[in-house]
Amino acid sequence: NGYITLAFEDLWPAAGDYDMNDLVMYYRTVINTASIAGREEEATIDSVQVEGEVMAIGAARHNGFAVELTGVPRSAINAEGVTLTIGGQPAGHVVLEAGAGYENAVFIIYEDAWNHVAPSDSCRFYRTEDGCGGTAQASRFSLLVPVNNDVPAGSLDDQLLNPFIFAADSRRMEIHLKNKPPTAKVFMEAFGALDDASVPGSGIYYQTATGMPWAMVIGSAWAHPEEARDIAESYPDFIPYVTSGGNSNVDWHLRGNAVTHKLYEE
Repeated sequence: NGYITLAFEDLWPAAGDYDMNDLVMYYRTVINTASIAGREEEATIDSVQVEGEVMAIGAARHNGFAVELTGVPRSAINAEGVTLTIGGQPAGHVVLEAGAGYENAVFIIYEDAWNHVAPSDSCRFYRTEDGCGGTAQASRFSLLVPVNNDVPAGSLDDQLLNPFIFAADSRRMEIHLKNKPPTAKVFMEAFGALDDASVPGSGIYYQTATGMPWAMVIGSAWAHPEEARDIAESYPDFIPYVTSGGNSNVDWHLRGNAVTHKLYEE
């Protein structure tokens, strides 16, 4: 019932300034299933709901935001019933992305996240420089996806689904969570370039040679780094957490473990 935080670094396959605040979002999903009493093992997906809002944009680049339903083909979507509101208003763009029927269904939430926030006057970015707040009320979105009743509930094996960002001027430049596969539209030539150490044939995606990601999920609200501040400066336990494979420093993300003057402050 609560929101998690998604945080993205947008210069993949380059590491960039690695402040993990190029797009920061609250995000939640609900997967509604249907079944017959006594035959719950045959449950199917009835609909999927995705909600969220922008918490920060620390990128000069303009990025879109999308969600892929990995394991649910586009042909299984009741396209006429798909609805997306942003800031309480119907979205003015095509939400269900074009593609072959067998491809996973992909939904474009924001064509450009910058279109849905209003930074304070004289601020370059939104909520990444101290005192540079503003309003993101217009960014709050709600997506409802009706699914035909022949898709088994187990087809979606991750409650997070597959959220990602893409360059607003180059749809093929996608950035996903670590080891989440790209969509069929990704620019494959970027894998293995510059700082990226992906091995697509082995299911290794969007990480450096030391396992550092370009996108991450945190299971609560999160105080993100200030502009151009490497996340390792703001959260010293982050690198030990990543390089241990998540086995140590699991509370790295708590404010009590941060260098607080290197975090964004209102």
